[in-house]
Amino acid sequence: MAPPLDPAPPPSRVCAICTEEPDPSELVRPCRICSMEYCRECIKEMFTGATTDNTRMPPRCCVFLQLHTALKALTETEASNYRTKLDEWITLDKVYCPAPTCSAFISERLLPDVSPANLDGTPTLQSVLSDIVKRVSAAPAARFFRGELDITMLPGYTAVVTNHVDLTSIQAHVEADGYTSVNDLTHDMALIVANAKIYNKPGHPVANTADELYERYLVELAAALDRVISTPSHPVATCMFACPTCHIGICTKCKQVEHGTSACDTTAGDAVLAMLETFRYKRCPLCKHAVRKMYGCSHIQCLCGAHFCYWCCKSINECDGACEARDESDDEEADDEGLSDEDLDDEDDGGDAVADGGSTAQPANEKPADDRPLPHDSPQAQLTIGPTLPTRIVNLDAGGGRRWGEAELDFGEEPEDEGVAQIWSCTHEFRMYYPKDDGLDHGDETKMECNRCFETVLPAKVPKRQPPKMPPHSKKPARGSLLASTMSVAQTGFPLTDGKETDVENASQAWECCDCRLVVCMACRDKYNTR
Repeated sequence: MAPPLDPAPPPSRVCAICTEEPDPSELVRPCRICSMEYCRECIKEMFTGATTDNTRMPPRCCVFLQLHTALKALTETEASNYRTKLDEWITLDKVYCPAPTCSAFISERLLPDVSPANLDGTPTLQSVLSDIVKRVSAAPAARFFRGELDITMLPGYTAVVTNHVDLTSIQAHVEADGYTSVNDLTHDMALIVANAKIYNKPGHPVANTADELYERYLVELAAALDRVISTPSHPVATCMFACPTCHIGICTKCKQVEHGTSACDTTAGDAVLAMLETFRYKRCPLCKHAVRKMYGCSHIQCLCGAHFCYWCCKSINECDGACEARDESDDEEADDEGLSDEDLDDEDDGGDAVADGGSTAQPANEKPADDRPLPHDSPQAQLTIGPTLPTRIVNLDAGGGRRWGEAELDFGEEPEDEGVAQIWSCTHEFRMYYPKDDGLDHGDETKMECNRCFETVLPAKVPKRQPPKMPPHSKKPARGSLLASTMSVAQTGFPLTDGKETDVENASQAWECCDCRLVVCMACRDKYNTR
């Protein structure tokens, strides 16, 4: 009998970028999708490079890479520079200091709240109740009652529960101004508990969780009352704010230098918009810089890294091409307006000389003009003085593919693959962030940060698996166990626990977008959800 073959050695672990084989302790697996590993030096270069090259922001593998995966390789200064750059890059409505000597980016976190609710100083009943329901829905105890699973389809449910209600229907009722008092909301929250006990019987894990949910509701209700009492009843002065860098006063409305009681002057901005419209420029939906499509397809990759359609300015992943009301030939024909065939064909022979302020060529049969200066008191000199002729405005970028397609000019490379989700256009579907329990280095998740406010957030703890409880002398799960186990798997991906919550709660809970992998705290998640 042949001796058994030696087991094959494990595959070498190499850096996906430099292909070197460092010590395993120097490798980190930062991507939430794939198993690629990177050495400290390469992941350091990914993050530092993103601070100087917008096309590399954010650092990415299959998806957006989080800062905590690279903190061991970065200095405090490098990490701080990255946060500043990410804050600017991720902000859609960017604000910069209007002082020419400053022009510093001002984070939206530093801007005053000028919403109507803040200006009159009195929160509405709808806003208070909506905030309470959102906070209750974010609690771990709400996992069975958010309405993500249609529990009315469970066996026998409608036979015993005649008035079904869940947190989703309650939130919709709040937004429709259906509640006229806090007492009405309290009645519906108590109804959730009653229904859970009717179907599952008191003492069942789902019924116990319903009690925990109601207790959480009472806590949030008391906190909301405290916030209302502490809210000033007089208007808040938010007519101006200071630049955090140069401390100049800035108007909250027009974002120009503070101008006291004078009306906002938007003429400069209106002139820019008129010029962009005249010359058919578009603005990047992320950085708002002017962009011109010289020729080719409508897929634009801006210097800021955004991929979008030139016609509708939507993310290239969202545009289906129906926005192109005219094809490329029509575009070129419109581009030729204002340019004659001689301008296009004989451009190099001085066709644009007049527009550029040069002199026109003289016919061959005419004598050269006498360009010697005349005395100032000469009648002929006085006759030649007249009004300056208006200069014809010419679009120097016109011509489209007919002019630029074959020109020996470098307009940059074709847009690269846009496989990575566009964070700026993502609608964001947030779920609790769960860590990977595979024994590999995914970064120090105790130092994970919200990508919007940079506060520390923590991943949810993975619940322990536990089968549904079985009643004595029975081979089938108890009534309601189907509800418990099914909803637990649907909500968290793990079977029901023993009823003790293990998830981190409130502001410290990390939430992750299922599409773009943006990580935020609960407060920032709510702000994204209200947009």
